Amino acid sequence: KFLRANNGASPTFETVNTDLVSDTSPQLGGDLDTNGESINFGDSSGGGVNRAQFGASNDLKMFHSTSGNSMITNSTGELLIESNGNIVFEKVGGTEVFLKAIPDGAVELYHNNTRKFQTDSNGVYVNSGSLYIDSDNEFIALGNATDLKLYHDGSRNLVVNNNCDL
Repeated sequence: KFLRANNGASPTFETVNTDLVSDTSPQLGGDLDTNGESINFGDSSGGGVNRAQFGASNDLKMFHSTSGNSMITNSTGELLIESNGNIVFEKVGGTEVFLKAIPDGAVELYHNNTRKFQTDSNGVYVNSGSLYIDSDNEFIALGNATDLKLYHDGSRNLVVNNNCDL
């Protein structure tokens, strides 16, 4: 207990709540040190239940749902992932790469752990397989003013140069 001065009224004795479990608004006066332990959250079953929330308006949230999905939600600005090395999205355990972003280099997309598509200093490159446009009347355009177009109109294969068939 401590003696509280009550703004000019008679002082009273107050009890300090040291039970962090029942304290609904514990405050930290400095950095949180976990002393080598983890901070564990249960599955999130609703809007604000068992979520790590960041920002003045809880703009960034991370949680694991009861349906088995994990989510990172950012409701303002951009979600930036910074790294001094590669940024790699891969299957847990590092057994399969999905996407790789290399600083000052390529962005690579993988299918079944095989690189299929990548950017390079000249543009983009299809590493293996085919490039599909799975719709009629869509085209591949080349040139600053899309001077050359390759497309299929549903019955014919066309090469068009400045709107004149070749």
